[in-house]
Amino acid sequence: ATFAAVTSTYILFGGLGYLFFGEKTAPIVLENIKSGSAIFVAVKAMMAVTLGLSYPVALLPASNILEEWLHIADANRTAEGSGAAANDPESATPSPPTGCCHLSASGKLAL
Repeated sequence: ATFAAVTSTYILFGGLGYLFFGEKTAPIVLENIKSGSAIFVAVKAMMAVTLGLSYPVALLPASNILEEWLHIADANRTAEGSGAAANDPESATPSPPTGCCHLSASGKLAL
């Protein structure tokens, strides 16, 4: 159902673009809008915000993997406990892997 909705949206926007601009429809959507107009500036600003906010989402898996490699996540989890067991990484109960990858007991990356 989701795939059909996304496909329908693409077809709708493509069809509307062709209806409004006919044969002059440019492959790059921004080229269809008059340069310097308020709509053009607003669309470019929204695209810049979208690009800026998408980087943290794209880098999250890499951040999770680095935390696992550097044992940052394990240190944060064991610091929440109390007593000597909290400071001993060997006695800490292993947490389930997060994300797409995790380190195995031997320290190798497992997908």
